[in-house]
Amino acid sequence: MSSLATRLTLAVVGITAGTVLIAAVVMWWSLSVVLRSGVDRDLDNRAERTRRFDAMMSGRWRGPSRPPDGRAPRLMHILSANGSTVGPEPDTSLKLDDGSVPPDGWRGEVRGIRVLAVALQHPPPQAEGASPIQATVLIGEDLTPVHAELRRMAIGLATLWLVATGLAVGAALALRRSVLRPLVALDHELSLLRPEDLAARVPPGAGPDEVRRLVGRLNTLLGGLEEAFQREQATIANIAHELRTPVAGLRTEIEFRLLSSAHLDEQAVLRGLLATVGRMQGMVGNILMLARIEAGREHIASEPCDVVPLLGGVVERWESRALGRGLVWDMKTPDSMMAKVSSAHLDVVFDNLVGNAVAHAPPGSTITILLADGVLTIANACPGQVDPVRLGTAFYRADGARSDGAHCGLGLALCRRITALLAVPMDLSVADGQFTVRLTMTPG
Repeated sequence: MSSLATRLTLAVVGITAGTVLIAAVVMWWSLSVVLRSGVDRDLDNRAERTRRFDAMMSGRWRGPSRPPDGRAPRLMHILSANGSTVGPEPDTSLKLDDGSVPPDGWRGEVRGIRVLAVALQHPPPQAEGASPIQATVLIGEDLTPVHAELRRMAIGLATLWLVATGLAVGAALALRRSVLRPLVALDHELSLLRPEDLAARVPPGAGPDEVRRLVGRLNTLLGGLEEAFQREQATIANIAHELRTPVAGLRTEIEFRLLSSAHLDEQAVLRGLLATVGRMQGMVGNILMLARIEAGREHIASEPCDVVPLLGGVVERWESRALGRGLVWDMKTPDSMMAKVSSAHLDVVFDNLVGNAVAHAPPGSTITILLADGVLTIANACPGQVDPVRLGTAFYRADGARSDGAHCGLGLALCRRITALLAVPMDLSVADGQFTVRLTMTPG
């Protein structure tokens, strides 16, 4: 039960239904006590009258007789000491089920009749030492009206409980909408925020004070995150700018030294250093572009361009490196395919994706490049532990190729940012030992 709306509904309905139910039970029990007390009082009055006036003055007891108006006789049963009926048998027997004679003052319910036992003795002894004649009068009061009244009361209280519960459900639903409306609005506003737009804030709105305070704290947190991110991006950009000049100078020095060197061993070393500096320049360029994209300062100008020669040029740039690792190209492209994109940025994406395949494909394996129906697929063999989700994270390295110093894990992260700006969906997947990248480009 994690939903706040469910909790609110159950709380309102549960409290209301429970309160009404307890009140109904108390009322029913109170009415039962009152009605039964009334019956007992009536029995006590009748018992008192019986003790005073109902003894037969003729020296024997008579049973109850039917009133002349035809009404049902009063419930009374006279028993002798041995349990036999004195006088005519009454219409309704008040005897106990076991046939015993109850003691004086006994109260109980016999077949739906409240019974009070009254012990009498009459006439008084006529001779000294003579025992009086004893009898027990069972006075009854029919409980049918009491039970009927209690049933009517129970039905009325049950109806009241159902109505109250129904009203509580309706009130809870209305209250839920009213109480949760500000939270629903806040959830909608938060869903509109995007990770790339740290300058966005949640509108304060006109909700209750608690929600406004929450919005204020969220906006303060977002502001702090934006400032921290800006400082980080500024630091990265400054570092990249500072590295660009000395790296360019180092490359120039190596190139001049390579031109003037006459020793083959020295030339080999210089060419290795030149390749390393070239990779450093590429990393610095990627860092600068990534920083500009994250800061929202990278200009994207989309225009119709032919994707096929752009892809062919990238493959040609990586041809020597692929041959050096014994890789085989399996490339299928149409003669031409126009798409509305920024050719400069798409070239960066192609270069990183093809370079990634060349760097991480096992030596002697095949790199598959397929361009058809606006979808570019690049696939290469890869180790099973590669996580395609984390491959899009900056500086993530998963295998040996990512640990040789030639790669820093920026390529796919940069591709994710650029393809998002170009509105070109990029999908990364790993299945059956194959790492696959798919770019879906809109023809233009």
